[in-house]
Amino acid sequence: MLSESAVMNRAAPRNDALDLLRALFDLADADVHPDPRTLARLTGHDPRRITDLLGWLRTRGLLQADRLGLTMAGLMVAAGLPEFELAPMAEPPRRPALARRAA
Repeated sequence: MLSESAVMNRAAPRNDALDLLRALFDLADADVHPDPRTLARLTGHDPRRITDLLGWLRTRGLLQADRLGLTMAGLMVAAGLPEFELAPMAEPPRRPALARRAA
């Protein structure tokens, strides 16, 4: 079994990836099962960056190959990380005043 320090020492873009790992841990704890697009909105990352980070986590055995579930090693590492903080989300675009009056 991988130790937390062994996983951490093999990390390259680890800050973003480990933040994402902890976000998945916290979301699962809240019984939320996000898709990559939702993760991008919650973390403030581009969806392509999320895909890259998920791949990075999978190649290190921290994320299941077929879904966004943590492996036992991923659970162990995520539990030792600080809680995830949501990125500020942009407000939805506002409709012009004319469109609001017509509705």
